[in-house]
Amino acid sequence: MTGSFSQVLLAVALAGAGPAALSVAAQSAPPADRKLEFLVGAGLGFGSSGVHQSGRGDSKPGEYLAGRLGLARGGRPFLVADVEWQPFKAPAANPPGTPVGQPKTEFSAVSLLAGVAIYPVADLYLMPRIGAQFRSWAGPDAEDFSESGLATGLDVGYHLPFGENFSLSPEVFLRYSVVEGPDSPSHRGFGLRLMAHWRL
Repeated sequence: MTGSFSQVLLAVALAGAGPAALSVAAQSAPPADRKLEFLVGAGLGFGSSGVHQSGRGDSKPGEYLAGRLGLARGGRPFLVADVEWQPFKAPAANPPGTPVGQPKTEFSAVSLLAGVAIYPVADLYLMPRIGAQFRSWAGPDAEDFSESGLATGLDVGYHLPFGENFSLSPEVFLRYSVVEGPDSPSHRGFGLRLMAHWRL
């Protein structure tokens, strides 16, 4: 009789402990929309780039390549750091009085930019950017030298999940960076790209 009573108590204890354990686990687990995961990404885009100075300037279209590391929250890009490469040669405005037909000074660039995604509506996000741009110059007014400057920007994108750990994000990007030189020249760029993300 005692053995049967002990077995009943054990069964009752286990029956009560099960839901209690599940309740504790549910309380200790972070909500799905707050879960942080490592994120890697790569992207290809097309846009325009150039240097403007004292109301003068020129731009040239070309391709952009990007690599991304960061964190995802709730399965969506959240905090990221990008390496952006502009492999094509973008022009700078020639000084006044430059002979017509003289080749323009041009540059290629690599930018390092950090950003935080803000989701105002559903999976649409705004991502303010800040970092640095490194430029390599060549042309008649530049003897193959390099320089860098503060870079800022804004991305507008949309998160499209595919499967458990993969997503695509079309992004429109705007870029502005400081360039060394008289009359406060600045680099301006914009374009459209497609980013692929993997959550680890």
